[in-house]
Amino acid sequence: MRGKGKESKMKTFLRKTLKVLKVLLLTVMIFSVMMIGVIAGSLFGYVENVEVIDISRLTMNLTTFVYADDGSGNKIVMDSLYEDENRVWASIDEIPKNLQNAFVAIEDERFYSHSGFDIKRIIGAGILYIQNKLTGSTDSGYGASTITQQFIKNVTGEDDVTLKRKIQEIYRAYKLEKDIGDKDKILELYLNTIYLSQQCNGVRSAAARYFGKQLSELTLAECACIAAITKYPTKYDPILNPEDNAERRAVVLAKMLECGYIDKAQYDAAVSETLSIISEDSVSSKTTSYYVDAVIDQVLDDLVKIGYTKSMANRLLYSGGLTINAAVDIRIQGILEDYYTGSDHFPKGSGSEQPESAMIIIDHTNGQIKALVGGRGDKTAARTLNRATQTLRQPGSSIKPLAIYAPAIEYGKITPSSMVSDSPITIQGWSPRNDDRAFLGNITVRRALAGSRNVPAVRILRNLGLDRSYSFLTKNFHITSLVRNEVRGDASFTDKAFAAIGLGGLTDGVSLKEMAAAYVPFAQKGIYYTPTTYTSVLDSQGNVLLQADTAGQVAMSEKTAYLMTDMLEDVVSYGTGTSARLSGIPAAGKTGTTSSNYDRWFVGYTPYYVGAVWFGYDTPKSLRGFSGNPSARVWKAVMTSVHEGYEKKSFNTLGSTVSVMLCADSRQLPNSTCTEFVSEIFNANNVPKSRCSLHLELDDGEGKLVEYTPPTENEAPSEVPDYMEPGDGNVIPIPQETPNITVTAPTPGPVTTLPQDTSVPQVSEGGL
Repeated sequence: MRGKGKESKMKTFLRKTLKVLKVLLLTVMIFSVMMIGVIAGSLFGYVENVEVIDISRLTMNLTTFVYADDGSGNKIVMDSLYEDENRVWASIDEIPKNLQNAFVAIEDERFYSHSGFDIKRIIGAGILYIQNKLTGSTDSGYGASTITQQFIKNVTGEDDVTLKRKIQEIYRAYKLEKDIGDKDKILELYLNTIYLSQQCNGVRSAAARYFGKQLSELTLAECACIAAITKYPTKYDPILNPEDNAERRAVVLAKMLECGYIDKAQYDAAVSETLSIISEDSVSSKTTSYYVDAVIDQVLDDLVKIGYTKSMANRLLYSGGLTINAAVDIRIQGILEDYYTGSDHFPKGSGSEQPESAMIIIDHTNGQIKALVGGRGDKTAARTLNRATQTLRQPGSSIKPLAIYAPAIEYGKITPSSMVSDSPITIQGWSPRNDDRAFLGNITVRRALAGSRNVPAVRILRNLGLDRSYSFLTKNFHITSLVRNEVRGDASFTDKAFAAIGLGGLTDGVSLKEMAAAYVPFAQKGIYYTPTTYTSVLDSQGNVLLQADTAGQVAMSEKTAYLMTDMLEDVVSYGTGTSARLSGIPAAGKTGTTSSNYDRWFVGYTPYYVGAVWFGYDTPKSLRGFSGNPSARVWKAVMTSVHEGYEKKSFNTLGSTVSVMLCADSRQLPNSTCTEFVSEIFNANNVPKSRCSLHLELDDGEGKLVEYTPPTENEAPSEVPDYMEPGDGNVIPIPQETPNITVTAPTPGPVTTLPQDTSVPQVSEGGL
């Protein structure tokens, strides 16, 4: 009986227990369903408005490259431009399999089988996290992120440690894999966006930075070295921490062996390989050449011209992966850089401060800048002062051909053989002087230019008119730094003045680049080309973003250009520019020295190139201690090397001109008493017809002819007209027809009257 009672109690207990368990189970099930609903709701809320990654709209920081032609039609990298990230894109086909496998093995061994996230990896990372919490360990082991998730993190920049962010990352990875459907494409994206220390983003930049190699040249050990960096870029940087990288590299190789990507023999060879890593000291810094600096400035300016803001243009240049095809000639640039780094090539100044110099060389057939240097010595930083393109200095007499002689010939005011008075003149209280303080009386325009005579130049300018001269400089020669009329502080400034235009005493000055470009029409039949440092700029997809302007603009007639070249050759042959004379190659040009002797210039050209040189102190001070014109000597030395091996070539000829022998004194056809003769160029329709009236055939009263003796050169008549017109008895007529003015030249108008403003600056010199 007692046994049956116990059995009955047990059954009752079991029934009650089962009932309680059923209630608990039901409760748990209901709670679980509720929790699942809550979790599902939370997850849905996390991903409902998440923006998925659209790789077609993805923009990443890509390195811009400046390419040059090596002279044989091959493109070579001249420089690379990047801001914080040096990234050069590589397609998956360009990335060696060993490098792909190294990253997959160490970062995501089930990459080819999961759908963007790895459940095993997530669980393993969770268990490790709990173990570390319980034991206090800091062993990181491996993370839960797949390669796809890491790519998401790289491009979004989101890396905060929250459940919400992790869920969104998993969702984005899943969507990306589903949308792309190509594991190789995802791996390509990852290997081009991963940061690998030393400002390297992507495996191609890393291969070049650490080993100086193309991707295809990497060994297995080098691939493992690069893959080892990714876990902690600074810690495993092979330059900063080579031992740590070596340890991690061994782990990568072991994992590749475990995954079957390499065999034991390959593993052993790679582990024992000694890597030749480019040390930090041997890597070139971010110093860029003066030429690349000029390329950067021009590309930025031109991007703004087509609608980019300055900040957008800067971002595009340094992060847009542009291809810039430079107009540079590597050989000529090398000649120029070698010369300007030689300290013995320039005269030395007294004291610690030494004079500076700059030079630029332009191909006058197209306006391409072939070489430039913006300062002496080694360049030690990027974007430093570029004296060839950025500095404005007064040009002195080197502006005379542009401001006076060319427009005066173009408007029919003078010819090379016209006579002009080199005698005292005063304009509004200002009396210009020649550098030698002497006066030569009546001289030809040709001689005035060759000798850089100031007074005749001012007389020609007065006849031409300030308006015409100013317009020719700005519109035909594209000088942009002239001041029309400006108030600065309490003072008024203008370059539309006789001293400024006539003798080069400009308010702000002019750049070496604009001066060189302005001389291009003399060498190129009157055609002006916009100076350019590049031929084209392509975006990261290969589309043309910028194209250099190759259309020339007519600056003057071909006849004017020809006559100017003929006269400027005389400057080099026997005038103030003889120290620039070349052997075997014709040269023409003009010297320039400012009134305070602060600047010395030479702008010259050959049948091949225009070259301009400036010499002076950055903080202007006198150059009186320097003999001659250092700029002319620099020009000769550089251009001699540049033209080495070039075929002898003449300047452009003009078919409608003829050479006529004239009396040296009167510049008329000689008579029987003339003893000195010169050859002069004339348009075929304007050959002089009058015989010399200076050397008169006089009767001495006894039936003998006597020769008239003209005044000596240094004798200056008290009143000498500006020009000796027909009827004055000693000069050929000025051509009566007005030359055809080109589309860019201003329409001839009345001669400008003298301005009423009497504040003409005093210029004591302006000479050579």
